[in-house]
Amino acid sequence: APTSMEVPLFGAPPAQLDPICRSLHVGATATDSLTPIGRGQSMLLFGEDGAGKTGLALETCLAQETYDMHCVLALSDGGAERANHALAQLRRRRDNALSERCTIIASIVDAPAERLLVLVAGAAVGESVRDAGGHALVVVDELRGLCEVWDAAGVAVRSIGGPATGAAADSADQRVLYAGYLQRA
Repeated sequence: APTSMEVPLFGAPPAQLDPICRSLHVGATATDSLTPIGRGQSMLLFGEDGAGKTGLALETCLAQETYDMHCVLALSDGGAERANHALAQLRRRRDNALSERCTIIASIVDAPAERLLVLVAGAAVGESVRDAGGHALVVVDELRGLCEVWDAAGVAVRSIGGPATGAAADSADQRVLYAGYLQRA
């Protein structure tokens, strides 16, 4: 009987034990040349809506066609429609093995808690691939779920008379939350 492997959604950031010795080919010559990234590192892209960040992220997944990389797409903005579009692009590739090495996680409803769950589920899938001895590229489309849940928790704590958290509190704890997530992904 097959066994299921459980991975915590909210796990601790992994320790970087091994030195970065293999590059991650992202498929964009400018990025590979000017800002090379190694396996085990993270890259955060910022930009205006419509600047092409999501397109670059999807191209990075498509560039893994000839590598031993499992791609995880965590799409909390646009849900199933964007997931179906990404899946269609993967299936159009010459080598269908790429679509077999991809996991797409998408939101169903537009809610802060669901956006957060999509983010942490993407990290958990990447960790399970790593723990099985593989390599995973985790791509998330936004971090809004972290911000919204942080702020909602602050409102809830203040409503019961607790210390100020969320947007009104010292941002050091919030930076720790974000850094922990980015290290996992």
